[in-house]
Amino acid sequence: GPPEATVLGNLAAQFMAAGACDGWEGAMRLVEASAAPILYTPNA
Repeated sequence: GPPEATVLGNLAAQFMAAGACDGWEGAMRLVEASAAPILYTPNA
């Protein structure tokens, strides 16, 4: 799959391991909120 998927999966796993969320869906919400601007904002 695309590299972004691996990055997002790793971030989600980190959130889950840190107890920062409730399960995978919570982790993905945190990932989307924190990582999406970095991954999807084009470089100027």
